[in-house]
Amino acid sequence: MNENIGYLPMPEDFAYREIYQIGKSTHTGDYFSLKHPHMPSYKRAKLFAPFAALRGFDKEISAKEIHYTVKKIKDEESLRQMNEQLNALKEKTATRKKAYQNHVTASVSFFVICDDPHNDSYRKEGTYQTVTGMVLLVDEHEQFLQIDDQKIPFADIDTIHIIKKDTESSVSFHNPLSFKDGSVSKSYGVA
Repeated sequence: MNENIGYLPMPEDFAYREIYQIGKSTHTGDYFSLKHPHMPSYKRAKLFAPFAALRGFDKEISAKEIHYTVKKIKDEESLRQMNEQLNALKEKTATRKKAYQNHVTASVSFFVICDDPHNDSYRKEGTYQTVTGMVLLVDEHEQFLQIDDQKIPFADIDTIHIIKKDTESSVSFHNPLSFKDGSVSKSYGVA
């Protein structure tokens, strides 16, 4: 047997010299080797893959990669257009039954504030996200727009793109949607 441990020479007073020189046991052709075949090292490494040395480290690193921005301030014209769009949506979704009958689909871009207390942008900056789905409610009292399960405050809405259901291809509108009913001049005070 080799008188080295790895690449270093074995010390003379090494307590486990005899055990080391015997080497690891080998099972070839016996019952143990049939029941427990040798596992290659690349498969053995997979056993330890779920165990992270620093729990949550990957999540913290990915959180730092998010680029936050300040909230855009809307001008008077875009506020007017948004109010008209909200009025049109309010007409089409006045009740839950009416919302399902009209099936108005919209894509809304809105601002989400940074809620990570470990980030420098905490409660100062955020990101813009987009959600697309069926408009279920325009609540003028609570000041939010509900698309599927997502409730979006009026103050956080950046753009609204209304998509008609009856067309084969989806059409986006930057201008307010004009339905057959006409438009309502009520303002929702979007700031």
